[in-house]
Amino acid sequence: MKKQFLPALIGVALLSPALLCAQVTTPASLRLLPPDKETYHELEVNINAKDLKAFRTSRGLKLGTIPKKMSFDKQPLTAETMKLRGKTSLKFRRKSYRVELDDDFNFATNYGNKPLNDFHLLSLTMDRGYYGNRLAFDCLEEAGVFKLYRAYTELKINGQSEGLYGLIQRPEDYAIKDLGAPYVLRRSAVDFVIADYKSAKDQTPGKKIRYDKVYEELIAASKNLEGQAQFDFFRTHLDLDAYCTWLALNHWFQNGDYTDELLFYVMPDVEPTRFGIIPWDFDDVFATAPHEDWPRRNAALGDKLLFSSEVSLDRSIANNPLLYTFYLQKMKALLLLFPEEKLRSMFGEIYQDLYPYFKRPAVLEMSQYDRQKKTDLVRLEQQMNESFQFLLKRRGDLLKVVE
Repeated sequence: MKKQFLPALIGVALLSPALLCAQVTTPASLRLLPPDKETYHELEVNINAKDLKAFRTSRGLKLGTIPKKMSFDKQPLTAETMKLRGKTSLKFRRKSYRVELDDDFNFATNYGNKPLNDFHLLSLTMDRGYYGNRLAFDCLEEAGVFKLYRAYTELKINGQSEGLYGLIQRPEDYAIKDLGAPYVLRRSAVDFVIADYKSAKDQTPGKKIRYDKVYEELIAASKNLEGQAQFDFFRTHLDLDAYCTWLALNHWFQNGDYTDELLFYVMPDVEPTRFGIIPWDFDDVFATAPHEDWPRRNAALGDKLLFSSEVSLDRSIANNPLLYTFYLQKMKALLLLFPEEKLRSMFGEIYQDLYPYFKRPAVLEMSQYDRQKKTDLVRLEQQMNESFQFLLKRRGDLLKVVE
């Protein structure tokens, strides 16, 4: 068993989900009901049989193909390419994909209508119950952090079900096309290393150099500045409200892997250069330990209410009293957005969106290849109740500390 913190404060804030749930004297339960009207989406694609075999057997290579045909809810899509994407998910039988179309297609789902010509199909193979990503995205959208277009769909390749997928807008396109950002980068697990980037079409190489320099100065400030100077620098060059809200949600949800799951975009028409954020990939929420393990996390952060200590920016927020006070204010504001009835409603909506897919034997059959192994409606309801009780109990414990 992982070594738990000695301080009582951390004992309240950082217990495992199982222990937190066990402490609930009268557990709140969800009344999960089927939707009055079921909404089901289906994305079908036909590809070369050899490519499909290569996709299914690949355990790390990012292969691609040119689809012969593709449709969404029986409406044709003019597909240009379909490529494997991701890192850990590449090791699983059900792969995630990036799809590029020749032209925009207007997707119509419960989330509304959205023209996209480039999107991801996420296998959700590591997402417990297929709802962790959706719930985290919904909470951060409610908190005003970001708003990516997303929907559930069944994926069929060459007439065979590949299971339940998340169809989601590419975060880079959200930043550049929807928000008008000139530049977006993704940080790596080592925060001063830029893992990937994308510039708007009208941007010159010189502007990329300038934006990268500001990002590097931001990371340097987390190591070289302190006190008011550090606080002011962060506020000037980073949407600190959004960043701290995201950080607080990771702590509330006990996200076990989030350091490199974040994109920074240059906010348009803001001088001096300031970065906004787009979070990504919440398939490791409700973890019992941070990515780096408890001993290293405890040595870096002590009794501070942050779940992980992997990057210097987060350690600065924990160790600078001005920044930490600001962070706790954002944590309180986030938690107050989600009283019991709000959380109950959100779980209920997600359940109703998932329900039509959990009635399909082919979808459930493919779940055997996921991290959680084969699932069904009974297990989904059990998992949702556990997660609801965990978040509700943890919310109450954290509010006692921050208020």
